[in-house]
Amino acid sequence: METIKKYLRERKLGVVGTAFLMSLPLAFLAWICYKLRDATVFYLILSGRFFAEQWDMTDPHDQPELGRAYIVLVGVAVIVLPYLALVRTICARRTRFEYWTFVIPTALVCLFLTCINTVPFCVSIKWMQVAGKGLEGVLVGIVGYIVILGFFLWAIWPPKRNEESENLLIPDTHNL
Repeated sequence: METIKKYLRERKLGVVGTAFLMSLPLAFLAWICYKLRDATVFYLILSGRFFAEQWDMTDPHDQPELGRAYIVLVGVAVIVLPYLALVRTICARRTRFEYWTFVIPTALVCLFLTCINTVPFCVSIKWMQVAGKGLEGVLVGIVGYIVILGFFLWAIWPPKRNEESENLLIPDTHNL
């Protein structure tokens, strides 16, 4: 196990390899938007119009199925997040350019997952206000937000200085 860790420390991907590997999950998420034919929801969420609209919550049976949205979220997260963790392990993040080559696509993926989680979460809150039901959806949504935010913070955390970073952190002045 130590030899694998040592090999990974010595043989890190550069900017081109990292950019290529990080383009794959973005292409996968674009394909999912195409298959779901629901890319307008992401626009509505990011623009804020989704939250400003008044929804008709008189009949909860007319509302979209929340379980399907959470299943899509879990399915995408199970595929994409371990992949990003693997890419984080094998990519170089020594310079600022290498670091941002990894961080920007990671932020886009986490934003995409947050958008997927927002729709059923907001509908569950509206159901709680109108019908007094939907607590399970709210709890699942909160757990989803915690997992996405926790993964994002872990993924963008700068590498340890002695292992791979050269100029991401403040340089040591006492060793000069």
